[in-house]
Amino acid sequence: GLVHENMYHFTGWRFLRVGRALERAWLTTQALERLTEVPADDGSLDLAVELCDSVMTHRRRYVVATTRETVIDLLALDAQNPRSVRFQVDAIREHSQALPGVEEDGDLSEFGRMGERLHARLTLASVTDLSGDTLRTIRNELGQQIGGDQFAAGVVAVGVVGQQHPQAVADGDARRDDEEAAGEVLAPGAANGVDRLPRDEHCHDRGLACAGRELQSRAE
Repeated sequence: GLVHENMYHFTGWRFLRVGRALERAWLTTQALERLTEVPADDGSLDLAVELCDSVMTHRRRYVVATTRETVIDLLALDAQNPRSVRFQVDAIREHSQALPGVEEDGDLSEFGRMGERLHARLTLASVTDLSGDTLRTIRNELGQQIGGDQFAAGVVAVGVVGQQHPQAVADGDARRDDEEAAGEVLAPGAANGVDRLPRDEHCHDRGLACAGRELQSRAE
């Protein structure tokens, strides 16, 4: 809402957008992993489409009832669907390329390489390629970035010193303080973190977060 319409599009805005895209991609991948299992439970595919607010889009694009193929195609691989994993990965890749600290000595950082890897994988993948194991691998890779502190601390450090002495801040006490603050936004409990991030114009993030918590509790 206010952040999307009024916040100046500088490093902080891109950092927030990357964080939201990371968590949404993680939650959507988790939902697809659990709800598109073979054989799928009755109604689970419809639930996946509902959770991702794509019911009308599915009806418009496909003239058949939900199948695993149509759900994976729409919610994982469709670059035009803002609720798909591919859309979020593309957003991560786009915004991260403009963030300081994504390149290290002329080479991509681990976070930058993660964006490129997932973009290539989802761009080249077909519906049959995205098995439950593949979705789990993608979710784990996204989860490592959400739960890690290297990306968050690097961006915060650069922002604090105005890109003058990021290494000094990253190596000092300020780095540890920034990691703790950044951890509150990009926490390991990704399902709970969505509520603290900017919502989109449809304000459906809370429902997806609750669904993520329910799916996680079932798995445990």
